[in-house]
Amino acid sequence: MKLFIAIAPLLLLSFVATSQIIVSNTAPYDSEQYLVEDILLGNGVSASNITFSGEPTQIGFFNGVNSNIGLDSGVVMYTADIATIVPGGTGTDDFLTPASQTDSDLITVAQSVTSNPSANQITETHDLADLNFDFQVVGDTVEFEFVFASDEYLTYVNTEYNDVFSFFLSGPGISGPYSSPAGFPNGAVNVALIPNTTDPITISSVHPGLNSQYYIDNPANTTVSLNGFTTVVKVKYPVECGENYHFRFAIADCGDGALASAVFLKAGSLGSDGIGVSSFANFAGVQGNTIGEACGHAGFVFSSSNVNEADTIRFTISGNAEMYDDYLSFPDSIILPVGVASDTIWVTILQDFLFEDIDTLQITLLGNLGCNTATLYIQSIDQLNAALTVDSINICPPETGQLVAEISGGWQPYYVSWNNNGGLGDTVLVSPDITTFYNANVVDACGSVRTLETSEVWVQCPVAIANVFTPNGDGVNDLYSAVNLDDYPHPTITIYNRWGKIVYYMEDYQNNWNGTHYKSGNDLKEGVYYIVVSPNSPKYEYTEHEETAIQRTISGYLQLMR
Repeated sequence: MKLFIAIAPLLLLSFVATSQIIVSNTAPYDSEQYLVEDILLGNGVSASNITFSGEPTQIGFFNGVNSNIGLDSGVVMYTADIATIVPGGTGTDDFLTPASQTDSDLITVAQSVTSNPSANQITETHDLADLNFDFQVVGDTVEFEFVFASDEYLTYVNTEYNDVFSFFLSGPGISGPYSSPAGFPNGAVNVALIPNTTDPITISSVHPGLNSQYYIDNPANTTVSLNGFTTVVKVKYPVECGENYHFRFAIADCGDGALASAVFLKAGSLGSDGIGVSSFANFAGVQGNTIGEACGHAGFVFSSSNVNEADTIRFTISGNAEMYDDYLSFPDSIILPVGVASDTIWVTILQDFLFEDIDTLQITLLGNLGCNTATLYIQSIDQLNAALTVDSINICPPETGQLVAEISGGWQPYYVSWNNNGGLGDTVLVSPDITTFYNANVVDACGSVRTLETSEVWVQCPVAIANVFTPNGDGVNDLYSAVNLDDYPHPTITIYNRWGKIVYYMEDYQNNWNGTHYKSGNDLKEGVYYIVVSPNSPKYEYTEHEETAIQRTISGYLQLMR
């Protein structure tokens, strides 16, 4: 079966239109998020995780003011290009979806229509349009209005060519036979039902011979290019306010893709009656209802489904969190002016430096049947502390030195940066060319900052005794210097003669001994002397002596020649 449409001259602008129904899937109506959030949603409902699968031309916006569809405007989903909904419109009527395509949930719904003797022959779907989103409500019910329409009317009533649509709802308190996404483990129910029954709406369950009070015949296709459609149907289903639910709106051709069907969702009709309150927090970049002491921001959002009247929302404040110790005071009521659906009271959370169990701050609305309570959970956070494990280390190139910042308190993750190109992280390896001072700056996830004390990395290689010294005034080797002694800022040097008498001693040796006696200033005689150097560094152990101070000295014989 193929549908042949006489094409009339048409002016194509941003909307595809004749003098009657208007449809569009150009920007912003090419975005499923815009269609749900800005067109479909009414008061008291918020949506997230919005996705659509199908051809982009299968979903868009409609304006039905000048049509007989029964709805002024809203979102349309179609098993063909929505341009073909307009009388004389152009567009693809069959996307040539493979016959093997099967949506098991929609097949189950189509086969459940007992009034259709051919229902069991429906085994494949085509041209699926599939809109999914999560949502929350402020009341105890969710509701919306829609119209189902099809070009299969009336020729294919009670046949296997019985296009199918469903509104699958899943979430807390709901258990159903249809599949549901991860996070909603108890299955889904179909809420696209004939009013006051459990029967799904299809062309075989709503037509002149069955449930005719809900059917409108449209053979002339003068305002909408679909042969028949339902009256406006209202869905209202009980839910738990403030909980997370999921809707799947799905429509597909059955048997083949030749004739198309549509569902029109009334603009602003997906709503929930009531006044609601919810808590929110951004704790170290994590969204939820837990906030750290003096970390991030938090508050309560108050919403109302009635924006036509000003509303004063009053509430009580409870929980084990204490005002002025754990949070600053805030008012016990909020006014939502006319036209305002929601507003926020921000809460300033304080740090009491007492590590204790999680505190709670709870709001309870007065005289309300919607979302009555909301709770903020306050996580205790210790003061951020940080310190270096060592105040100095010694390295001899190409060695590297390890610097470690020990951090406690605050809230992870920590961001640690070191000056002088030391790098990032609580543990870094450094290899400066010269003795260098390093310090670290620690910032935790809450923005608390600690700057650590300085750690000095000495570039010091082991000292070696120079055993020949010629202080003869020729400008060469006239001043004594042990190998690598320049690396040490305050070395001590002691020189003994052959009889064990000290002939030279200096605690802050600067490579300036010229071979004279340290007291008399007289030139020492040529000969062999004994030299002891104490670099005053804890790194190198030159001997295995039991005394630490002696382990870190180096000694040897020195030949003085003139």
